[in-house]
Amino acid sequence: MNVTSWGKLLPTVAGRALQHAPAQGVMRRTIKASYMIRMLSSAVAALIFTSSCTVQNIGQKTELSEDEGILITRVYCAPNINWFEFYETGTALSNANHMFVSKAGSSGCSKNSSDLKTIRLKAGGYFIGVVGGGRGSGVLSEGRSVSFQVEAGKANYIGDIRINTSKPVDTGFNASTVYFSFSVEDSEQQTIDALNADYPWLLAKYELVTRIAKNKSAGAGAGMTRSKDIL
Repeated sequence: MNVTSWGKLLPTVAGRALQHAPAQGVMRRTIKASYMIRMLSSAVAALIFTSSCTVQNIGQKTELSEDEGILITRVYCAPNINWFEFYETGTALSNANHMFVSKAGSSGCSKNSSDLKTIRLKAGGYFIGVVGGGRGSGVLSEGRSVSFQVEAGKANYIGDIRINTSKPVDTGFNASTVYFSFSVEDSEQQTIDALNADYPWLLAKYELVTRIAKNKSAGAGAGMTRSKDIL
């Protein structure tokens, strides 16, 4: 199964500052300033990500609580995306408030097919709400994202998620936007093989259930706005 949807522009704070910049003649003289603003924004975003609730894969000695299950997935990302955040179902998330909303967790992208995410989570529903890289981030509300369920006491495979990006789109005022999209693929047998190879104890201990994540977005999502001088 392969379901793809494209995103809609949601500029970052730095992007909005660039979009409200003065005339073109002035912008040429402020390229270095815009570069510094972008670099500062990137550093802040990286600091927030590394200091946030970055989840770790479970180990053989991990004991689940009665209300917990295991999320199993791979999240492949385009080169300019390297992390994502997920939130509990019902979380009101927007471009304006996402830095102040409690997240369920965050993780880096999968490097290859062997790089499985095996994450301990409280049973319930979740969605990917933020994706980002060194130059910015994009925010999605629950109704415009990929959502999934985790069942208690089970190993929950939700499919392989891909985060794709478009070529930069010129939005004027010395800025451009890179739109991103999601796709979800069912690679159950490959995942079982990988679990048997790298987590032989896991399937002996927990029943594997496959419930492929839903791609809710249909033509409305998010994008990362970047200064042209550092594209």
